[in-house]
Amino acid sequence: TFPETSKGNPEVIEQVFEQVAPHFDAIEQSLRPFRSRCEDVLGLTVMPSFASSWLVPRLPDFQQQHPGIDIRIDASDRMVDLESGDVDLAIRWLRPGAPVPTDALLLQTEESTPALSPRLLAASTVPLREPAQLAAFPILAMDETVPSAPYGSWARWCEFAGIPAFDGAARLYFTYVDQSVQAAARGQGVALVRTPFVDDLVASGDLVTPFPQLRMPTGYRYFLIDNRKRAAVVHVAAFRNWVIAEFERGPHRIT
Repeated sequence: TFPETSKGNPEVIEQVFEQVAPHFDAIEQSLRPFRSRCEDVLGLTVMPSFASSWLVPRLPDFQQQHPGIDIRIDASDRMVDLESGDVDLAIRWLRPGAPVPTDALLLQTEESTPALSPRLLAASTVPLREPAQLAAFPILAMDETVPSAPYGSWARWCEFAGIPAFDGAARLYFTYVDQSVQAAARGQGVALVRTPFVDDLVASGDLVTPFPQLRMPTGYRYFLIDNRKRAAVVHVAAFRNWVIAEFERGPHRIT
């Protein structure tokens, strides 16, 4: 506090300020490393299945390249207003006909193809030379209440492949994409696995695609959406460029 005698006396106030100003500078210097660290936190919102199956296995590569950047992941289905919150980037899986922000970057157009564990295939007595022979395996399908189910259903894929629907095949139903993928990798049946997940799992040897040429477009697309107020921040731009490069690079061997 200022001395009582300084009230109304500009000269005394100026002398006091000159004495304390260096201390403010010292405080500012001491807080700068902590402030920089706080500012280098990247807020990201993604779908839960995308986070667990694609993003998280790749994050060690980014962290090795950028050890000073912390990442806060909001893995949820809810759509958020990036500019009104504390989110820097969004990777969104948008259905056919959904509105797309004008500055959103298309990362990938989704396709799906049958995939199963190589152990299940090796143990089967079915040679699996034709798509119709998939009906001999347990079918892993998405529950019909899931909004994306009609676009990536087995009935639609069978029509795409030009074969009868697997009406009599035994089925397990799932409400989350990553659940069906994990069940397929454990050898519980054959699933329609979507890009980009299927390519990673094939590269890792967890899944095989018996008919890789029969990739059905689902109409869904992956977009990278910026918080325009934060797009020029160095660590946000670094992560954005890394995501784009990862999609361009293609399959990643999950270990």
